[in-house]
Amino acid sequence: MGAESVRKVVEVAFAAKGTTEHALDLPSFTSIIGLQADFTGAAQMVATSKKGADWLGKYGVKTASWATPIIANGLLGINAMQLTLGVGDPNDGSDFTTGAEAFRKIQSGLEGTAPNDNWVGEGSESYAQQNKKQQERAGKLAQVDGEVQKVINEQAAQVTEARNVLDISATVLTAAIPAAIIASFTLPPPVGQALKTGIEIGAVAGSVPRCVLTVEMLGLHTLRNASQIENAISKYNALAAAAAGD
Repeated sequence: MGAESVRKVVEVAFAAKGTTEHALDLPSFTSIIGLQADFTGAAQMVATSKKGADWLGKYGVKTASWATPIIANGLLGINAMQLTLGVGDPNDGSDFTTGAEAFRKIQSGLEGTAPNDNWVGEGSESYAQQNKKQQERAGKLAQVDGEVQKVINEQAAQVTEARNVLDISATVLTAAIPAAIIASFTLPPPVGQALKTGIEIGAVAGSVPRCVLTVEMLGLHTLRNASQIENAISKYNALAAAAAGD
């Protein structure tokens, strides 16, 4: 499979992905605009394909000028960035929320089994000390689980926001296709082609750099989040070491 074939497969795959996501998000305004852009891109892909061009050529329609290579490359770049953001709903750390709640219940349960005034003797004191340690340990584990959940939830929100920026940018870029095509055949050459090129360059310049900046910012957020997770892991290890020493 050649590079052009791979490119076509990627374009079709992302077009299908975008259309599905926009359809599922109906009837929001952005999804409606997104679907319009999706249909525009799909129509262009069909019209500029070999079979599409041959079929339209039978009716005297020439689609050679319908191609928008600059916009296509811009969209391909955005698609590549979208791949780095994964698919599906980001993990919001809800499992750690469940874990924190479980440890709090354990802590509360241990408080209820603490020795009262009727317990006397050395065994009672030893049990009371261990009970208190277990309560503190459960409370600390609940706290660390809560910290981890917060970091994961923030990361999920950051990924979702980055996906939205890239999706909107791809939609805006696709929406510029009709204007570029119209400019190419409504104005006499070389004005029409020059205007078309200008529209394509402007559309790419107004969308792709923002996507690059968004992905770079997400990378910085991810590094910060990773540092916080490492800090949480060190707390887990410290608690485990303390438990092993008792």
